[in-house]
Amino acid sequence: DYLKFRRKVGDLDRRLGSLLGSSFDDWDTMQMRLKLFDNFDGLSDRPIIQAELEKKHRVLIKQYGEDLKIVEDHFEKNRDIVDQCLDNAPIYLNMPPIAGAIYWARSQRNRISEVMPKLLLYSNALKEVPEEFKD
Repeated sequence: DYLKFRRKVGDLDRRLGSLLGSSFDDWDTMQMRLKLFDNFDGLSDRPIIQAELEKKHRVLIKQYGEDLKIVEDHFEKNRDIVDQCLDNAPIYLNMPPIAGAIYWARSQRNRISEVMPKLLLYSNALKEVPEEFKD
């Protein structure tokens, strides 16, 4: 009975890992992918789930690097336009120029800084393997 139970649990773990992988691939934004990680957080101590999370974590790190590059390029490209308050500046039209520029700069910073704590949290969590799962 115990072996049958373990087999079923292993099968469920594999199914969950497959679900995690396909769901991760369906989402293309960092925020949605991190939300998916949040949803699987309670199951991250299962070896099969943890292996899938580790694979996807590498993809997240790569995507974060790409996002950093995009934000940097966007900032460098538009900084002078925003500073000069030109008509094509990427700020809201209903904001005063200085407030719009500040809001724009903060939104660029928030895009990269909101994600980092979660990436660090998952980096540390995925390195740990609970004792009861070490065989």
